[in-house]
Amino acid sequence: MAAARRGSPACVRALLDHGARARREALAEARRWLALDVAAELRAGLEAAYGPGHEYVTRRWEQEPGTVTVEVALVRDGRPAAGNDQQTGHRLIVDLLQTGPGALTG
Repeated sequence: MAAARRGSPACVRALLDHGARARREALAEARRWLALDVAAELRAGLEAAYGPGHEYVTRRWEQEPGTVTVEVALVRDGRPAAGNDQQTGHRLIVDLLQTGPGALTG
């Protein structure tokens, strides 16, 4: 479930290879993230923790093939003070859970 939320297909694949459970929950979580703006969600999490009104810097880069990592940093006095990042491989995770070994159909 956490790996599906994180958006890391490689992690989900490794967990499935070692007998991970909660496939339905993971599939639902990956599908949920497909509809979200990852950067906006990361900013909202930082605002919940540190309050509104901060400057943010967003970076994106390819980490795993087919995924982009999104990083949002809260900036204070011109320097990153806090941050969060997440991968965007949710589409690959949905496909993996629907078509891989022990696939779910629904």
